[in-house]
Amino acid sequence: MLRNTSMQPNPPSRFHYAFLKKALTLGVLVVSVGLAYPCIYFAEKFRLSILTAVGAIIFLGGLFVAIFVVREVVGRMEEEGSWLFGKAVAHTVNGYVLKLCFIPIIGPMIERFTMKDAKKNPFVETDDRQ
Repeated sequence: MLRNTSMQPNPPSRFHYAFLKKALTLGVLVVSVGLAYPCIYFAEKFRLSILTAVGAIIFLGGLFVAIFVVREVVGRMEEEGSWLFGKAVAHTVNGYVLKLCFIPIIGPMIERFTMKDAKKNPFVETDDRQ
C-alpha cells in the first residue's frame, strides 16, 4: 500500500470550486432572505414603510452578492489554485472600490478616504500645491 509521504495536500479540483460556488450562492440567498423577511414582516405589522425599504435593500444586496460577487471570489480562488477565501474577498472588494472611484460624485470621497491613511514616503518628492 503506497502512501503519500509528502506534506503537501492535494490541490483542489474543479468539482470543489463548483461545489463551493453553489454552496456560497445558496448560503448568501438564504441569509439575505432570512434578514429581509423579518424587516418586511414587522413593516406590515407596525405599518412602517421604512422597514419595507430596508428589507428590500437587504434582499437586493444579497441578490447582487449571490449573482456577481460569489462568482468572482470563487473564480479568483480557482485562478490562484488555493483556498484563501479572505484574500480573494479582499481583492474582489478592492476591485469594486476602484470601480466606484470612477463615479463622479463618489470618486473623490473614496479617494480622500483611501489617501488619508496612506503613509508618505520621505524619499519621494510630490507636488502638494495642486
